[in-house]
Amino acid sequence: GNATATFRISVLDKYQSVQHTKKSTRNFFRLDDISSWGWKDFYPRDQILNQSTNMLDDNGTLAIVVSIKKDNTSPFVPNNPMSGLITSMFLDEETADVCFEVSTADVHDVDDGDEEAPSPVTFHAHRLILKTCAPMLASLFGSDDEEIVKVSINDVKPAIFRHLLHYVYGGSVEEGELNTHAKDIINGADKYSIVNLKLEAEAAYVKSTKITMDNAMDKLLYADALNLALLKEI
Repeated sequence: GNATATFRISVLDKYQSVQHTKKSTRNFFRLDDISSWGWKDFYPRDQILNQSTNMLDDNGTLAIVVSIKKDNTSPFVPNNPMSGLITSMFLDEETADVCFEVSTADVHDVDDGDEEAPSPVTFHAHRLILKTCAPMLASLFGSDDEEIVKVSINDVKPAIFRHLLHYVYGGSVEEGELNTHAKDIINGADKYSIVNLKLEAEAAYVKSTKITMDNAMDKLLYADALNLALLKEI
């Protein structure tokens, strides 16, 4: 650990009058850190030895007074670990009781010429956390508490859904991802009523959007359809 203290060091003459004082505040990171601390020119030696200054007593002793004041720092209080514990449950298959299978409607060609939809991406989750933090997602599973229930989602890209679910578990979306996928995140967060994430994504979208004569009407219609107050203001 470390400690912060304020030092006041005074030199007294033989009559106990203060002749010189220096003050300093220092943060000590180690117990032996004090050995390297001090002033090279604290008080001139010739002044101490000069009898006319009366610095030394009859025994040739110099009086020094050191006072130390401990700074009033706030006591260490650990952060509440609960949010971290919830975040650590994100995608925890062992404790999950519901499961999302997320895919898009996109298809791609395979070697024989047929078209094939991409395989869904699986996201395990917890009914209680969804009920508390994302009720609309929780409502997709009904009221069956007996076994793990699977729900298919095909209107949000898997990468975007991961951001939505991670946010529900107390996580955050990195700024770069937020800026790159702002509109997709807005659409997904709006659909599943993850309001705060929608606001964050909207702020990022507004910051990166330039309104022109060509796109003004489209932006206004989009803002009106999803109730994007920030976008309407620019």
